[in-house]
Amino acid sequence: MRITPLRAVAAIAVLAVLVAWGARVLRDRREGEARAALRAELEAAVAAALAARGPVPPAPAGENGADLYHRATAVSVTNAESTACNMGTFFPLFWMDGRKPLDPAAAAAAERNAAYLDLVARAAAAPSCRFPAIDPSDPEVPELPTGKFALLAQLLEVRGRADLEAGRIAAAPATVRLLAKFGGDVLPGDARHLAAGAWILHHAAGVAERAAVHPDLDEATARALLGALPDPASLDRAFEEAAAIREIQVKAIAAKVLRPRVRTRLFTYLRWQPVPECPHDLWRFVHPPEEARIFFRRTGRPDPDASDVRELLGAWEEFRSAWRGPPTGIYAAEQAILGRMYREACIHGPTLSSDVLWASTYPRSFVLHLQGRLACARAALGVRLFELKNGRPPEDLAGLVPAFLDAVPLDPWDGKPVRFAAKDEGWLVYVVGPDGRDDGGRKAGNLDDRGLRYVRAKDE
Repeated sequence: MRITPLRAVAAIAVLAVLVAWGARVLRDRREGEARAALRAELEAAVAAALAARGPVPPAPAGENGADLYHRATAVSVTNAESTACNMGTFFPLFWMDGRKPLDPAAAAAAERNAAYLDLVARAAAAPSCRFPAIDPSDPEVPELPTGKFALLAQLLEVRGRADLEAGRIAAAPATVRLLAKFGGDVLPGDARHLAAGAWILHHAAGVAERAAVHPDLDEATARALLGALPDPASLDRAFEEAAAIREIQVKAIAAKVLRPRVRTRLFTYLRWQPVPECPHDLWRFVHPPEEARIFFRRTGRPDPDASDVRELLGAWEEFRSAWRGPPTGIYAAEQAILGRMYREACIHGPTLSSDVLWASTYPRSFVLHLQGRLACARAALGVRLFELKNGRPPEDLAGLVPAFLDAVPLDPWDGKPVRFAAKDEGWLVYVVGPDGRDDGGRKAGNLDDRGLRYVRAKDE
């Protein structure tokens, strides 16, 4: 048979197709083996971690404090009221001097929702508070209304501020104690619980800070506030528990998306059945469940290769390594890891989402900021007690022990005592912040010192 140019071209084309098909089959076989091996490795790691944790206790039955907290989430505010509340309470990462007056719209919102705030008080006084247990291997985690819990805590701080501005200073310890109990009840559990509980405790610190710089603070109220402040060590324990659960969840999700691929129909080997929407946003804090998206590779194929999953696990290990390092390097490390993932997503399109790791916050730094606020509030209350007795501020915080404080509060960023500086018009207590440098209490930028300033009234 004579080989014409057309037949030669056709033969070459068929041969090229067969070679490409064979290469693709071989590549897919190797990828399938890699996926299967990684999936087996992850499933074994998840099983070992779950065995070490023990069985998951059943969900609680009957009414308890957790049920009452959930009932209180019927609370609501208007947009204007929400803005007013934010302006009056949103100081978790910045300086606060307690001098800016509260917006009347915020106080009105707290008054209008008084029944729900009283329900929070009933929940905190309940004999037990048992949220449903978390099974780290199950993506369908129990619902936790973190946004509503944060709103309730915000309104409680607003009500506490209104009491202080009305001169009802003696009411402050009860508000701080309520917020501390509320946050302490929510805190244990996975990352959603940690985030919600930490936000609530930020509001407890906010009330204590403003009470500490109130000109009418008396000795009994100051000592009651010291007793009401939450224990910073509880935050370390809660963070470690949340991180341990998150590690199991990350590996369980990765194993889930590495299940064997399924071809959509015969001979369409270049198109694979997409992975169904995976509820990877487990703690439902930044994105609600209906906004969950499927996993993507950088190439746009809707099912990740083993290399994509290993990249995700590598980023998780970077987080864990940063958290084990010095606190002053944690913020920069978290920022660098998340920033790199976001940049890659913008350049290459959707990738394995950083929400799988922890969502778009700086989890350990957030806890350290809260611990710094609590340390400053405790130190400020000790200084005020010293002033009430001696008519002057102490020379340093060591003079507060043991008469006013059991120990000098420590700066969570560098482990040293909280800084104290006396000024002609008053004094300030502060922590060094994420950069670890003592800038003398300078209050500019996200990495600088932050703390609490007390300015004496002119007649003091």
